[in-house]
Order: sequence, then structure tokens, then C-alpha cells
Amino acid sequence: MKTAASLLLLTLLSIMPLADGTLACSTFVLQHGGLQAFGRNYDWSLDDALLIVNKRGCRKESVTRPEENGEKAAWTAKYGSLTFNQYGRELPTGGMNEAGLVVETMALPEARYPEPDHRPYIGAALQWRQYLLDVCTTVADVLAADRDIRISNNVKGLGMHVLVLDKTGDCAAIEFLNGRMAVHRGDDLPVAVLTNDTYTRSLQCLREDRPPAFDAYGSITRFITAAKMVQRCRANSTDEMVAFAFDTLAAVASGRTQWRIVYDNQAMMVYYRTQANFRLRYVDVSGLDFSPATPVKILDVNAGVAGDVTDQFSNYTYEANRDLIERTFRKTSFLTGTPDERLDAIARFPERFGCR
Repeated sequence: MKTAASLLLLTLLSIMPLADGTLACSTFVLQHGGLQAFGRNYDWSLDDALLIVNKRGCRKESVTRPEENGEKAAWTAKYGSLTFNQYGRELPTGGMNEAGLVVETMALPEARYPEPDHRPYIGAALQWRQYLLDVCTTVADVLAADRDIRISNNVKGLGMHVLVLDKTGDCAAIEFLNGRMAVHRGDDLPVAVLTNDTYTRSLQCLREDRPPAFDAYGSITRFITAAKMVQRCRANSTDEMVAFAFDTLAAVASGRTQWRIVYDNQAMMVYYRTQANFRLRYVDVSGLDFSPATPVKILDVNAGVAGDVTDQFSNYTYEANRDLIERTFRKTSFLTGTPDERLDAIARFPERFGCR
């Protein structure tokens, strides 16, 4: 058991730099006339992933970090969720839960997580995203969760920040700077856009209407472009809002944009296109079964289908998770030599939570 836990830890450490290192991702929230939509571009060198229907009622715990002296976090999922997972189940890039909370993540090199204190820790920033979807209903819940748990500051690789939207329209950009949570919300979030620089720096460049002389990964340029689109959104229907969201994603896309995702958390719909299958697909999240009495469900993000895919999911298996991990690790240049036993460990990680 100790060996398996050590292998899992090493595996999670090895994927930190890439899973939080997608340095050209963009997110934004459109709001007009009582309508809203959340847009997300995922930019990376590979497109393999599973959409996963995560169940409520599952008892979960953090990955263990030997260098941590404190208590590791444990929780029971209050809500089911639909997530996009590239490097394994329980480690999503983002998603939406059945309460309508959307959480999406971008890399932020400046991020610094809290020093050890009395709070239980979550040992992987990737797992923190799933935690939020598991236990939170609103943006206020997400902010309050900072009192209860912390991300281990022993997390390796690039840090991250998140854009969060709830069903009421409350939205926040959340960063971890100098070991503390920094929040932009309400009047402090005049435009709901997040790329790969701090929100404060990005907003300053927007006000000056020009990116810096050196704009790493085009982050500020993308922020300014998306912000101007957000500011001129005048959609008068759900269809117009979703279409405008995809237009905005197109305006900040690149050749590395693998997935384009739009969340309509009022109608509980998730729309997406992938580079490999550009046909529009959508999932009615309210039509998914989140009961722990039924199997976890999965769908290949690049499956050759179109339109409504709500009923196209199949039962989750360890083998499907292991196959995804095999493909993504072997296609990632600095992970191709990862031993099979480490891949086995990360594939087995969800097995301890009971929900199959």
C-alpha cells in the first residue's frame, strides 16, 4: 500500500507542470439581459480526454504528501458534476456541477500557495478543482472553502488561477499570490476574463489598450481581445449568447486550441467543439444521472458524434481510465518514459472512493 501511494504521488507530481502549464488558455463570462454564458479555450499539444459524469455521495480524500505534517483533506461529494479530464479521473481541467457552478483553470506562473497551517491540505491543485465542484453551490461557497482547506504549497510546477461562475450570475477570478487567496469579484471584476497573467496586470493593460512589449504566450493580447468582445455582447436569446461565446473563443484561438467549451449554467447545458471533431455537441447536464447507485459515465471528447450526446455516455471502467492515461502520457514529450507502474497508480486512484 505504501509503495502504491508513493507511486501515485510521484505520478501526480510529474503531471503538475503540464496540467497547470497550458499557458495559452482563455476563459470569460458573458452576461446581458439576464442571460449568461461561460467560455473556455483549452490550448495544449494534445486533445485526448474523457467527459466524466462524477457522482454525488462519494467519500473522497486528498492525495498524500509525505512532506506535509498536517491533516489531509477528506470530503463527501454533495453534488455530481460533468468534467473534462485529460490526465485521469478526479483530475479535471474544469467542469460544471449539478448546482450550476462552473470552475475552469488557467496556468499562472506567479501563483504561490499557502504555507502549512491548521487547515487540512489538498495535495494536488488539479484535485482542488474537483473538490470545488464536489462541495460548492455558489461563488460564496468557493470563497468560504478557503477557510476549510488549503492547496499544499509543496505542489510542483506552474501554479494556476480560476474563473468561477454560479447560477445566480455571481462570478470571481481567484488567484493565490504570496500564499494568500486574492479575489476579484463584483466591482473588482469589471470584465470577467482570465488568461495567463494576474488579473490586476491584465486589467491595467486593458485600460491602457495595449499589451506589454513582451507578452508571454500572447496572454495579455488574448485578454484584451476577449474583454472587448465581452463588453460589446448584446445577445438577446440563449442561442445568440452561445453563438457569441463561440465567436469570442474563435477570436482568441490558436493552432493549439484543442477544445472550445461553452457552459450555459442557467439551462444546464454544456456545448463543445474539438479540433479533431469540430461539429457542435452538447450535453444536457440536468438529464445526467448523478446517483451513486449507478455507474460513473464517460464519453471520449473526440467521439465521432454530433448534436445531443447526453445519452451517448458509457460506463466508466478502470481500463478506460488507464487507456486515457497511457495515451496522454505517451504523447507528452517529457512524460513518455513514465514507468507503467506509475500509470497504473494514477488509474487506480479513483478506485478507493467507492463510486464506480
